[in-house]
Amino acid sequence: MIVTERIAEIHPGLFRVELPLPIRPTNVNVYLFHQGRQSVLVDTGLCSEESLDVLDDALREAGCEWSDIALTICTHYHPDHYGASRKIKELSGCDVLMHKADADYLLQSLLLDAGDYRSFLLSHGIPVNREHSFPPAVRVLQRYYLPVVPDRYIADGEHLAIGDLHLEVIWTPGHSPGHVALNWRAAKILLSGDHLLPDITPHVGIHTGMEGDPLNCYLASLRKLEHLEIDRVLPAHGACFGNHRARIRDIFRHHEERQRNILDALGDKAMTAYDLALAFFDSSLPLLHKEIAAYETLAHLELMSKSLMVRAQKNDGVIRYRV
Repeated sequence: MIVTERIAEIHPGLFRVELPLPIRPTNVNVYLFHQGRQSVLVDTGLCSEESLDVLDDALREAGCEWSDIALTICTHYHPDHYGASRKIKELSGCDVLMHKADADYLLQSLLLDAGDYRSFLLSHGIPVNREHSFPPAVRVLQRYYLPVVPDRYIADGEHLAIGDLHLEVIWTPGHSPGHVALNWRAAKILLSGDHLLPDITPHVGIHTGMEGDPLNCYLASLRKLEHLEIDRVLPAHGACFGNHRARIRDIFRHHEERQRNILDALGDKAMTAYDLALAFFDSSLPLLHKEIAAYETLAHLELMSKSLMVRAQKNDGVIRYRV
């Protein structure tokens, strides 16, 4: 059983590798199914020299060569999960898989210009300054994001057979449009990506150019996991954990409480998503974090609008919400 500072064998032939990030959370877990020349990597980390060096060292600790990696599965398009996909493909020759909804949204977001982004911010009361040419993750992590076009797309319910390994793809939209989790039924293990985390709730927000109701999608996706017979959840951030149903109940309670807080904050007032975010988050946070908080608040407001708990009003290009 291999256990070092960055790599741990958490099931025979399955390794967790902690890769460094320059922002909180300070690391991301990627997973390696090492089965000789048919090894599988789940997520990539950032395309930074530090992250790739740590991954290279971890592969050697596990007895795996780059050329052993036949497949890389990306749970979603965010930089810490997909950012090094091009480099890993170059080093290994592997195929890269991802859900099409994330590839489509990534392409759409790349086609947006700074004017679209700034208009979106202003419409929700979010202050705009010279830095607001690109969304937050792009501004912070752009230099570490070198994705490759996926070799093929994976779909909900698909069964991936790689040697003796069989993984079921579970589409879990919310944190991103095409987020997927992977169910290893034989071992009763779920690789949850960012969908189900042990100590924090994943960011679920509405961003520029995004359509639909991501929080409703996220909660519905959580329900899909409740019936699974699994002993351990392997998240992208934090420690492995069990009792996934209890964790799901905790997350539902968190979002229900946030809805009550929004109604209390609104009272008889009309407020923007940004105004509401400031009511729940530390006002001393950097503008970047306040902006992200506004996206999350906006996702709650969209869900609450559709259930007629609040209504939106647009005046002078600014959207405000009231009970």
